[in-house]
Amino acid sequence: MVHHFKVIFFDLGNVLVHVFPERSIRRLAVLLNTTERTVEAMWQDNKLHFNEFEKGLITAQQLFDRVFKNNEIIHADDFFDAFTRMFELNRKVADLAASLSRNYRLSIISNTNQLHYDKIKSDYGDIMALFTHPITSFEMHAQKPDAEIYRYALEKLNCAPKEAILIDDKEENIVAAIENGIYGIQYSSSEILQQELSKLGIM
Repeated sequence: MVHHFKVIFFDLGNVLVHVFPERSIRRLAVLLNTTERTVEAMWQDNKLHFNEFEKGLITAQQLFDRVFKNNEIIHADDFFDAFTRMFELNRKVADLAASLSRNYRLSIISNTNQLHYDKIKSDYGDIMALFTHPITSFEMHAQKPDAEIYRYALEKLNCAPKEAILIDDKEENIVAAIENGIYGIQYSSSEILQQELSKLGIM
């Protein structure tokens, strides 16, 4: 079967950027003068609020107010700084994206929040500039694997499902992409990703 791909969608977390939540947890433990385990428990207890933030249903300030409630210990800006410390560019995937951008249109479909997205854009602006019409959950008020986020992405990039590839680390997101007619590659390493793309005739 001959494929005619035009657009390659990348996920952000654990694909384009490595994610180290422990860095944020460590910093918050210092700021709050408590243990990392206590911070992890707080994270779990407030999962709903973090999810609302990722869907763009509440602002960063509202997230802070809900998680920390009338505390006198930590300032919002210190929390925002700690919360965005967890990323590092996946250089191999970034280099691969740069090379693919010569022959394909690249975009992003990511479940992310405004603070994380702004931080990644700020730190890795040259790489992020490769991606047109990035689709984020906080702007869409929807998350993968919701079908609407895939449909919107295809519409935004003006391509048919069979002309698109999604590279994502989560199996459920790949399954949903395939259900929506998009070719899915589950990311595990840059080497395997290159092999999978080569099989499709994408070098």
